[in-house]
Amino acid sequence: MDVQLDNRTTLLFDWGDTLMEDTPGVPGKMCEWPQVKAMPGAEKMLQTLSQSFQICIATGAEQSTEADIRKAFRRVDLDQYIDHYFCRQNTSLSKPDPAFYQFILNELGLAASDVVMIGDHWDKDILPAAGLGMAAVWINVQGQAVDRTELAGERDRLMINVKQCQSLNELAQLLAI
Repeated sequence: MDVQLDNRTTLLFDWGDTLMEDTPGVPGKMCEWPQVKAMPGAEKMLQTLSQSFQICIATGAEQSTEADIRKAFRRVDLDQYIDHYFCRQNTSLSKPDPAFYQFILNELGLAASDVVMIGDHWDKDILPAAGLGMAAVWINVQGQAVDRTELAGERDRLMINVKQCQSLNELAQLLAI
């Protein structure tokens, strides 16, 4: 089933392992790494989506400032598609705190129903965003099962707005672009 984007104006993307490869074991800020890489299909997808949607980054990066994140995106030529960057350093909040996502909504002047959150971590990206009423797409590369016990009474309300895919190429199909 496709994600309905008719009334959506903004797409929030996680950073590491969603749009850019997060290389385990490489210390320091991504913008300073010897080599950085965009995820396969990221540029083509962002190029298409940015023509119709506001594109924002919502990252849990602990050390990187907004300028650092912009620099990393610039190194892989994705910065031209990004409208806003939200991180711990410029929000004083971090994932998975729902207040992080609420801050973004407030800053952008949007309702949760205007936004789709796209990320690779169920507990940090998808669950808190869906809990606020955003639609969400979980890029579930490993095909992990969701721990249904953590959803308890919220399962039906949350899961109706959550879709899954395993790559950005699948995401493009899911978003019907």
